[in-house]
Amino acid sequence: MKLIVNNDQKKLGRNDFCLCGSGLKYKKCCMSTDKKKATKTNNPPPMSRLEMSKMMDHVQRIAEQKGLLPEALNDYFMGRHVDDIAEESQGLAETPQQKAQDLMHQTYEASSLKKAISLARKALKLDPLCVDAHLMLGELDAENPIEALSYFEKAKSSGEKKLGETFLKEHKGHFWGLIETRPYMRALHQVMDLYWQLKRQSEAIALAWKMLELNPNDNQGIRYILFDYLLTDNQLTKIPKLLKEYKNDPFAHWQYNKLLFFYKKYGAEDSKTQRQLKAALKSNKHIPKYLTEEAPLPDDEPDTFAIGSEEEAITYVLDSSMPWFCTESAISDLFS
Repeated sequence: MKLIVNNDQKKLGRNDFCLCGSGLKYKKCCMSTDKKKATKTNNPPPMSRLEMSKMMDHVQRIAEQKGLLPEALNDYFMGRHVDDIAEESQGLAETPQQKAQDLMHQTYEASSLKKAISLARKALKLDPLCVDAHLMLGELDAENPIEALSYFEKAKSSGEKKLGETFLKEHKGHFWGLIETRPYMRALHQVMDLYWQLKRQSEAIALAWKMLELNPNDNQGIRYILFDYLLTDNQLTKIPKLLKEYKNDPFAHWQYNKLLFFYKKYGAEDSKTQRQLKAALKSNKHIPKYLTEEAPLPDDEPDTFAIGSEEEAITYVLDSSMPWFCTESAISDLFS
């Protein structure tokens, strides 16, 4: 669902989570696009994550009370100021689930880590299936990856129970357009990441495929992570399916991963590999010097990047070079 509302809220921080709900930090998601749009149109800056989260909850609350179908939401909310939407929502009766979500909003402004954890626990007492509370505790209260995974798996199962099996089946394929799915999708992302970190590769890969089935538009960028996983785990027979689904992806990440796949499958001298090498270099000419260590990588990842830029190259190598370094001779054969 896309909403058009009047907005005069404070600027989103670059290390806040992106408002599109992808689960990525703003600097690695929509920051560059927003800056370009603001320059061209003089639009007001985006809301903070907290303000956006509150507004989306207000929208969902009103929609549920009035029985608004997804296709009717834009007409109902278009052009309205966020304060007007909040006022209407606050006039409605609150359920325990909504009170729990209000507590989760407070965690973002908590004065201390201890206070944020306490608020998340209170939210779970009101709503044991509060996905965001389980995610918050996994991020703030867990002492190790195993403990964090326990919280994240509870978030995942809570989301499945809250949405229901029928909902999951009926809305598969356009999940991201429904507000209530996003905490669940963030939970799947967190579980997937930890499965891979804990060397549970097959489970991580299966979960990535599931996320793309639920949301083929891939607002979370899961296809890039899955491509990295398949290359690192040498599951080459599964890659053509992924390439077919996202055949027009222009980003360097996709083009260089595709190059590595062709190298693994056909070798360095094959014509398919050589054509893909040219396509990869055309998408970003800077990546080889960082893969070959001809140029040193900076300690910190760039805040944002443009297509074809050096910042994009640095981001790719910092985030996704594992498949390259796991493939003997690939870098020297292709870039020497």
